[in-house]
Amino acid sequence: MRGQDEWLSPARVQKPAYKTASANKIFFQQLRPAPTALGGKIGYTLICVYWRHPQMQPSQIPQNFHTAGFFGASAVELIVIVIPIVFGIVLLPAIFYLLSLQRALEKCAPESRTIEPGKVWFLLIPIFNLVWNFVVVSNMSKSLRSELLRRGMPNVEPEPGQPVGLAMCILAFAGLIPVVGVLFSFAGFICWIIYWVKVSDYSRALSAPMPSAISV
Repeated sequence: MRGQDEWLSPARVQKPAYKTASANKIFFQQLRPAPTALGGKIGYTLICVYWRHPQMQPSQIPQNFHTAGFFGASAVELIVIVIPIVFGIVLLPAIFYLLSLQRALEKCAPESRTIEPGKVWFLLIPIFNLVWNFVVVSNMSKSLRSELLRRGMPNVEPEPGQPVGLAMCILAFAGLIPVVGVLFSFAGFICWIIYWVKVSDYSRALSAPMPSAISV
């Protein structure tokens, strides 16, 4: 099997001095990496795009270039690539966010809670989370206020975190609107960050051994 470094050697990636489309086609066929070398397929695709002769039309590119798939990767290889990206960009921040909500509720006394800490994880359920978001924000506010008053902390908001939290929930729904939904989603993303920071601030305040003022 051809090594992944072989196709990247200077002799192989040197731009050919071919003047005809047929000669370029031969060059690409010789450059094609082993089918199982994912890195080779990606590099081959990029080289094809970058080095292609101006006179070479898309129809003249080798057939194996067209049928190799996105960046020359098979469906299985794409899954291996996409899943970690989705996990890192979407799911991982969501997990840390839900952990922050859960810890904030766990720091509240049972008599102060209006929702169980573990129920925040229902927000991972698609579609359902659009409605459950309202439930979590409302009960988080009630739980935090009850606990802060129980501990005798000063400057407690009437509804801790609820205004920005409700704005986040509403904008998440508005994000489903075609075209303009992108703008609502971006605004909802900003509100989500602000809400996350606010809940984390209250959570840190509840971790303090002595009552402390909460900056609003």
